[in-house]
Order: sequence, then C-alpha cells, then structure tokens
Amino acid sequence: ADEALQLFGAYGTTDEFLIQKLYRDARVKLIEDGTTEVLSLEGAGDLIRNY
Repeated sequence: ADEALQLFGAYGTTDEFLIQKLYRDARVKLIEDGTTEVLSLEGAGDLIRNY
C-alpha cells in the first residue's frame, strides 16, 4: 500500500482516487491487527512454544 501511494504522489491523498481509500483501509487494518514487529514476535513465540 505504501508503494502504491508513493506512485500516485499527492494524488494518492485526495478523495478523487480509489487509492486513497485503499491505502486508508490498509493502514487501519495494520493498526487493528498490530504492528508487523509485534506480530512477528508473537509468531516467533508460538513457534518456540510448539517446538
């Protein structure tokens, strides 16, 4: 999503283009699920416990 927004530049932040909604929704989903680092740590912990 970040790369797509960079390709669109300033147009990616206006309501005129679908990319703005897609980027916004993707960012909300990341916040909702947790940061990549936290999810990685949780996954690593699960692997260690199951090993």
